[in-house]
Amino acid sequence: MQSWNQTCMVSTIATWELLSLTWRTRNLGTFITDVQNSFRLASRLPEQVCKVSESGISNPDTVKMLRMAGFRGFLIGENFMKEHNPGQSLNDFFIKLNI
Repeated sequence: MQSWNQTCMVSTIATWELLSLTWRTRNLGTFITDVQNSFRLASRLPEQVCKVSESGISNPDTVKMLRMAGFRGFLIGENFMKEHNPGQSLNDFFIKLNI
């Protein structure tokens, strides 16, 4: 399930047994990106759900903090596609994560 709206998330969790939940930090109504949305709602997500944060992630420290908040997946695309060498940028990102 993918959501950016708390109301949608709560009603969906109540209806379905979820295996994963992708939390889009970009509000699709305004296109404003706020990765803090993932942090604000992390504690409201069921423990057994694989939490994925999407959009607005450009710093390895953000990934580290999201992992501490229980997220295990991260969709990061735009950050690398803006680079001259996306593959090298991804490699540098992983090095900073100590992966």
